[in-house]
Amino acid sequence: MPDETSETAAWLFASHAAVALSGARIHDQLVQAVDTRHVIGEAMGILMAGRRLTEDQAFDVLRRFSEEHNIKLREVARQVTELGRLPRAT
Repeated sequence: MPDETSETAAWLFASHAAVALSGARIHDQLVQAVDTRHVIGEAMGILMAGRRLTEDQAFDVLRRFSEEHNIKLREVARQVTELGRLPRAT
């Protein structure tokens, strides 16, 4: 049978592990958010230059395309950066 000391040590270890995992998850989410923001900004720049749009207009174009075609905004932006334009509607 575990004694009180080993039980306390196990709880302490589990608590530290949970905090570490939570921190790693938060870090991964922040990295993903920064990457997404960068890709969207790059796609907006492509649309702004190619269509002479304002920043708000370029974002609206991406958002509308995303909603109308049920594609995540990040994916639409990625395709714009690869193609240099909006993808063809399917």
